[in-house]
Amino acid sequence: MVSDRLEQVHEEWAFGVPRLVLALRMVAGNLWQVASQQ
Repeated sequence: MVSDRLEQVHEEWAFGVPRLVLALRMVAGNLWQVASQQ
C-alpha cells in the first residue's frame, strides 16, 4: 500500500531531520569557533 510507504517515510523523517539539524548546528558551531579564533 502507498499509505504504508508514506507512513514509513514520515517516521524516517521524524527521526532523521532533528538529528540532521543537530549535526548541522554542531558543525556550524565548530566552524564559528574556528573563524572567531583567527
